Amino acid sequence: MLWTVLFSVLAAWPLATMLLGDPFVAPPLQMTLVPTDATPTTAFVVPPFTLIDQSDQPFASQRLEGQIWVATFFFTSCPSLCPQVMASAMALSKSLDEAGETVEFVTFTVDPKTDTPAVLASYAASRGIDTRRWTFLTGQPTALEQVIVDGFKQPMGEAMDGETPTSALEIAHGVRLVLVDHGMEVRGLYDLDEAGRSQLQADIERLRTTAKHLRP
Repeated sequence: MLWTVLFSVLAAWPLATMLLGDPFVAPPLQMTLVPTDATPTTAFVVPPFTLIDQSDQPFASQRLEGQIWVATFFFTSCPSLCPQVMASAMALSKSLDEAGETVEFVTFTVDPKTDTPAVLASYAASRGIDTRRWTFLTGQPTALEQVIVDGFKQPMGEAMDGETPTSALEIAHGVRLVLVDHGMEVRGLYDLDEAGRSQLQADIERLRTTAKHLRP
């Protein structure tokens, strides 16, 4: 009797798998963060933080509450992907300015050992970045990790001791533009290309029209 039941289950297994999916194989994770035809949905919330800005002053996340802002992640000695991230963010900033949109930009370093406030200030100045609306943040590694890894769900690696990074793979970091709303909720992660920037800008406009309690 037991063998009969077992044989019946095994015989029916392929059909059940075809119809319902294999119960022992996890389905692929699919999360659409930014619908193209509606207000972007909330992905996760950025926790409160206090770090150090390029002027060597404490910067608390409360300063960003009530605003729409864009986050990026980089390190100043990165030779490959970081320049692409920053170039895309600067292009977005210019496009937003031309459209009359006031949006804060915040860039987090993943290499606080090298990226001191003075180094970040020099980096911003060398690229003509207006730090009145674009803040560069560093701090203790554990504090940065809590924000970047735990909050933004982005990678944060470490350089090898005594060595200068020669590739972006030596210090892992996120390579997308991240949209954060007035309530510190992450609304989307966007590619660096023109299509990604256009989608991000469109989503900022949607947030403007739906969030009536934003600060001017």
